Amino acid sequence: MTWLKPQLTAERQLRPEILAAATTEPTDEHEQDSARLSLFKAVEALTKGLEIPLPPRHFVADKEQSKRYRVRVWWWDPQAADYASTAMVDEATQEHLPHDPLPDHARIGPPTDKPIFFCHYFGHY
Repeated sequence: MTWLKPQLTAERQLRPEILAAATTEPTDEHEQDSARLSLFKAVEALTKGLEIPLPPRHFVADKEQSKRYRVRVWWWDPQAADYASTAMVDEATQEHLPHDPLPDHARIGPPTDKPIFFCHYFGHY
């Protein structure tokens, strides 16, 4: 929010002129996976949560059984320190994920006393 706030209107809404950039995912994998902030990454993180690449040779299958090489993570949980403990997947899938430590940019910040409402996936896991 701190990074995005200067780019919002006084009502804390996305300005019309930045809507396209805020909703267009980078096509370059390096850009997607870098720790460098972008308008798209900020909006994605605030509306859907953080998604990070899995280590090489690892994937999860989605509901259509398509291989996904990226996974959303429990970025707010300080106890979730590796892929297996932080991936937003079912327990059976978690068991097959590595215990490699997460990249530093997979954490937004330390827990605060402010409540976190994260409802995009609420109830699914």
